[in-house]
Amino acid sequence: MNTNISKTKPKGNRPIGTILVEMGVISQEDLDQALQTKNASGKKTGQLLVELGLVDDREITTALAEQLSIPLIDVSSLHIPESVTAAVPTEIVKYYSLLPISMDDRSITLAMSNPLEAYAVDDVRFATGLRVEVVIAMKQEIQDAISKYYPDTKMLKTSTLGDKGNQSNLVVFSQSKKPTEENTSNDLLKISGTPPIVRFTNAILSDAIKLQASDIHIEPRRESVLIRYRIDGVMREIMKIERKIHRGVVSRIKVLSSMDISIRKAPQDGKFQVQLNKEHIDIRVSTLPTAYGEKVNMRILSSQGAPASLEDIGFGATQLEELKRAISQPQGIVLVTGPTGSGKSTTLYTCLKSLMAPEVNIVTLENPIEYELEGINQVEINPKQGLTFASGLRSVLRQDPDIVLLGEIRDAETASIAFHAAQTGHLVLSTLHANSALETLSRLHDLGLEPFNIAATLNAIVSQRLVRKLCDECKKSVPADKESRAKLPKKLREDPTLQLWVPVGCESCNSTGFVGRMGIHEILIPTPTIKKLMVKNSPISEIEKAAIENGYVDLTSDGIKKAVQGLTPLSEVFRVAPSLSDDQIEVTKLETSLDSGLSEDTRTITQTPELPIPTASASAAPVSNEPTGPLVVKKFPACLLIVDDDDFMRKLEEVILSGEGYKIITANDGLEALEIVQTTTPDLIITDHQMPNMNGVELIRKLKENPATANIPTVMLTGVDEIDTEVESFNSGADDYLVKPLNARKLIARVSRLIRRRETS
Repeated sequence: MNTNISKTKPKGNRPIGTILVEMGVISQEDLDQALQTKNASGKKTGQLLVELGLVDDREITTALAEQLSIPLIDVSSLHIPESVTAAVPTEIVKYYSLLPISMDDRSITLAMSNPLEAYAVDDVRFATGLRVEVVIAMKQEIQDAISKYYPDTKMLKTSTLGDKGNQSNLVVFSQSKKPTEENTSNDLLKISGTPPIVRFTNAILSDAIKLQASDIHIEPRRESVLIRYRIDGVMREIMKIERKIHRGVVSRIKVLSSMDISIRKAPQDGKFQVQLNKEHIDIRVSTLPTAYGEKVNMRILSSQGAPASLEDIGFGATQLEELKRAISQPQGIVLVTGPTGSGKSTTLYTCLKSLMAPEVNIVTLENPIEYELEGINQVEINPKQGLTFASGLRSVLRQDPDIVLLGEIRDAETASIAFHAAQTGHLVLSTLHANSALETLSRLHDLGLEPFNIAATLNAIVSQRLVRKLCDECKKSVPADKESRAKLPKKLREDPTLQLWVPVGCESCNSTGFVGRMGIHEILIPTPTIKKLMVKNSPISEIEKAAIENGYVDLTSDGIKKAVQGLTPLSEVFRVAPSLSDDQIEVTKLETSLDSGLSEDTRTITQTPELPIPTASASAAPVSNEPTGPLVVKKFPACLLIVDDDDFMRKLEEVILSGEGYKIITANDGLEALEIVQTTTPDLIITDHQMPNMNGVELIRKLKENPATANIPTVMLTGVDEIDTEVESFNSGADDYLVKPLNARKLIARVSRLIRRRETS
């Protein structure tokens, strides 16, 4: 395709007025007059020159292309394929006055009159999933082309998310009725089947699966609809969409899940399946009526989600041996406990994988079936059809099973049948909601089971939680600070060489510092001594004492071991597990395992190297070469100083970073910034490269020359992606360097990295 691109020769970041003088469009006297007016009005040079009638739009556009070394094109002569125009949502095209002109598998090219519109570039990149290239064109030519390629229709088109160009516009029918009026079921059915709604829903699913999210939440608010993913157990806000889209998206999901789209005032459950990269993935759906509409949760159940073996889950060597012994028994019951989302089902499925054999008959009762396993018989509970856990278990026991997996013990009837099955020649694996292995005993009593039956039937109780794993590429060891030591047992607390590990953030982990999750566990094995205490219905404290004497390690202590090993930060352990009591801190079962070497009793996760206990003479070298120091927990949000003469860019940076919880102060140029740092010491400074009065290079040099401000991290922003500019920035003392148009995620990651480095140094 001939795009009539006029190549320009890069000449550096010269002022646009100087370029116009060099082009012979205006005289130096004209420029001086405009600059005097600019200082008084605060307007941009180009805008003033146009208002003064000294230049026209074409001359300004040509000078801008020269200044930024970006090609200038004539879009009026282009023929743009429909596949290209369909790749970018109409709302984005019209809002930012931009035009997609070409596209391949990796990138899309936009014609813009203002290529410094960072929001526009980011929105297109997010909507298409493609790298964005920018060329400059006349504003009027772009608007004429938009009218040609994006004609107004009776549909309202809007979009937010795309997937490698395969997602197109989200279409919502114009609201001919009042906003408070309900759409009929037929209206919703029509909307749910429109291609934009389909593409938008598919885009959310595809994006969440690629990010390895476990859940998608669609949450209606008063003015908008919030879409959040749960990734590595933590909720993350992904986007906000307009409320008018909500009903169409919810209806689409209901149609996929075989729900009744006419029912909007009662909860519903359903499921459907998708295929991505030849992998079949089950989606479990739940809707809930709220004050502003129906909330939707979609649980993503990947068929490849279950680990290959028990060794991959994160059990310590002793724990692993105990669990394998428990599930190898011909009969009895093994219970896995923990709150929702703690990985109970994953542990049970992995146990089943290790037990599968041609000579073994395995039957499962699940609600729903989370992982499909070849070679076993899986039954899905359906209470509407009268198939409950209790009735299903009775039927399963007539199928001559050797092993039964019961998704959950919820009531006394199911508990009684399960324990009876475990006493009559079957191995039963199941889950139960309880906070700890010891608390599970009380829970079983509450379900009406006799102490003798519990003691005679239990093979093991596993209690677990999931913590985020530190990224091996960027995790950093730091000396344990006083606050962290106070939470540790005496032996660790008094170790002067103790090192803990903290997240840093890099490209490998999406700047989060974490990659995946792992389990922390406790396993209670009913030894003869413990069984006697159980039969006598002894207090839990006595049973715990006997368990400790037999090597029982509680959940928190197991987590502390893994934190010291560098598998997870200590903060993660105490996020999901209770703190040690004062008695446990003084004398704890953790100390016994430390005496024989921590790494001997803890099994690491797949692809995570086994790490020794860090000591003064042999500690695992931190990935970063930065100096380590006490880990400081800041009481207040970090304060950032943003220095930029461009009002839009300054506001853009402020919006992005204040959304991350930072306190923001601003300055218009380097001189104002120097005045501010004399009275306020920011934690980090972001400065533009080119500014009047004092530019970014001069500002950073002044800061680095002053001992009081020399250690403040600085980030240089520039609109010129040239080696000379980057070298000049780093030579001045800048700690980091970013090129406009601004990428929000990259800015947040760079700032977060520098703030963490400052806090831990």
